[in-house]
Amino acid sequence: MSLFSKNLEKVTVQLKSKHQFQTAGFIIAKQKGFYKELDLDVKLIEQKIGENTLNKVFEERVTFGVENTAVVLETVKGKPFVALMALFQKTPYVLVGLKSSGIKDIEDLDKKVLAVNGHEDISILAMLKVFDTKYEEHDLIYNEHALLTNHVHMKPTYSVNRLFDYKEKGLDLITIDPKDHGFEFYGDILFTSKSVIKDKPEMVRKFYEATIKGWKYAFENIDETVDLIYKNFNTLNRTKKSLYYEANKIKKLSEYGQSFGEIDLEKLQAISLLYSFVKKGKYNIRRLDNFIYKKEETPVSDKNIHHRLAKLLVEPLYEMNSGHIQQIFNLYLYERKNVKAIQVYDNYLNRYIYTSFNENGEIKHLDMSDFPERHTKSENIAKANIEYKNKKIGEVIVYFDDLKRVDKYKKYLLEKKSYQDMCRS
Repeated sequence: MSLFSKNLEKVTVQLKSKHQFQTAGFIIAKQKGFYKELDLDVKLIEQKIGENTLNKVFEERVTFGVENTAVVLETVKGKPFVALMALFQKTPYVLVGLKSSGIKDIEDLDKKVLAVNGHEDISILAMLKVFDTKYEEHDLIYNEHALLTNHVHMKPTYSVNRLFDYKEKGLDLITIDPKDHGFEFYGDILFTSKSVIKDKPEMVRKFYEATIKGWKYAFENIDETVDLIYKNFNTLNRTKKSLYYEANKIKKLSEYGQSFGEIDLEKLQAISLLYSFVKKGKYNIRRLDNFIYKKEETPVSDKNIHHRLAKLLVEPLYEMNSGHIQQIFNLYLYERKNVKAIQVYDNYLNRYIYTSFNENGEIKHLDMSDFPERHTKSENIAKANIEYKNKKIGEVIVYFDDLKRVDKYKKYLLEKKSYQDMCRS
């Protein structure tokens, strides 16, 4: 057994779909080791028709779930849920039907058969209610057969993937998009129960951070992510063309680079009010006050930081990928206002690897020629050797801007011979 082995905390996630790009962030976080680096063993459970994710999370049969705005409805009705993030900042749902139905827009839906019984997402339900549509209700359907046989005129579907599938089959479609009528609400909300938040706050924080990191990696590396899903997680037998279509649609609706992952209380309140308009029931909108996960950074002791660094640095740097190296950097960067730069010397490559910050506090990598001379003063430095199999393979140096912070880091680092020693302490 490895000196650094440790029991991982088991976590289960009920996904919103079968594996496809819609689950890419979770897949990447698991496959790239983002969860494992934070001592989590995450099991991803694909969706099965008829399963109730809300009940599974409420009964704690799973740790986390992904659901549409129905999780907001259940919260104002009294279920103790907490939302961590929303993948979609704008609803992915649209109504889809065949052009041969004669439907052109929402005004044409009177007396038409719509497969919306059992559909809980607010965007489509509110749109139909506001336009006072007199439609005939049909149970939800999960394929196009009822459309082709004219048993149903329109059904809700995910615009990010199913529309592509229908078009590839040669179907001549008409869509009605709630977003075109002012209904732009969340989709694929990642949530858990309040009891999990209370009992395991550190686990929740780790899971949240690794999942966000997974989604960011997926969006920044679409080619790699599509290839991974296509080869190893292609439950639905999607083509690469369809996965690329889905990836770009999801990235757009997630508003990546703008408000990705965010959840706004006022928007939640609007969703709740629309539910009270569409569905009769007793709702308490104040229950939303504690619905949004508070992403406060948990203080991490110096010793814990160094223990985690030790785990990461038991492999030679030349065997690490850039994500692994950045994990090392991130552990030192809990207090960005104090740590200004990090330098790693790799004996094997006979060169330095660095990182520093720009004015926005974002990490950037620098050549030695760009490295600020003022950081290289010895009194600003804390450092330690990196060893692998009892052989020195390099050293890591942390440059501080605030001299008051140097002593306690330097004292801890310099009294240890190596990062392995840190783990033993």
